Amino acid sequence: MALRRRRVASRITREALAERANVSVGALRNLETGAGANVTTLVRAVHALGADHWLTQLEPAPEPFSPLAVVEQALHADERPPRPRARARRPR
Repeated sequence: MALRRRRVASRITREALAERANVSVGALRNLETGAGANVTTLVRAVHALGADHWLTQLEPAPEPFSPLAVVEQALHADERPPRPRARARRPR
């Protein structure tokens, strides 16, 4: 919906934006209505609207630093992973 509001506020027709973004009008309509679209269509439409800063909001937040996790990782660094169990063989 935000994409549609931005397009309408910019006074750009759906057809003009589709042409700028190099996507089909149907793909743009699906994106605006939430009927389904792919990431490529989203990125192209956002870029064509000049709203690239929206894409940075999609970046995952960095994991918080945990000193306890570092210590625990160091304590278990020298341990070997358990060996997989051997299969039992049938007697001949």
